[in-house]
Amino acid sequence: MCKGGYYCEALATAPTPCEGGYVCPHSSCAAKKCPGGYKCPVGAQVMTACAPGYYCPEGALTMTRCEAGNFCPEANASAPQQCPAGSYQGQVGATACLPCATATTAGATACAARRLLREGADPAADAKDSKVVMDSAVYAGGSFAILLLVGFVARRLSQANMEDE
Repeated sequence: MCKGGYYCEALATAPTPCEGGYVCPHSSCAAKKCPGGYKCPVGAQVMTACAPGYYCPEGALTMTRCEAGNFCPEANASAPQQCPAGSYQGQVGATACLPCATATTAGATACAARRLLREGADPAADAKDSKVVMDSAVYAGGSFAILLLVGFVARRLSQANMEDE
């Protein structure tokens, strides 16, 4: 009879240690591949559920942190979930995505800045146009904080008015 963490094949003279990514409960005749949502390190007798903020694909030895732009809201995740459009997640190991004040695409790692061109500006020349006002929203500490670039905006608008005169 095999002890946990090993398996004993028929006619084997000695128990075989359970490989990483497999589980070998007490009295195992063969190693069983660790299912998704669980980790099985070398010598595993039992499977260990992945924690929230992590995922474990099939055959995982260790937990993998959810990448930025994704989230893993519950234990036993076998794959990360991509943040939906209109939200973002810039941190690894997240259990939720954060809402954006500006539109984003799925899997965003930050809220996109929205550019407002002065009336009559050529969007194709946007990169060279110094009369662009940046409007950004930053999510911090569980509440929205609007970052107003008042000095920058006032200076640019003043310059624009002087050039128009």
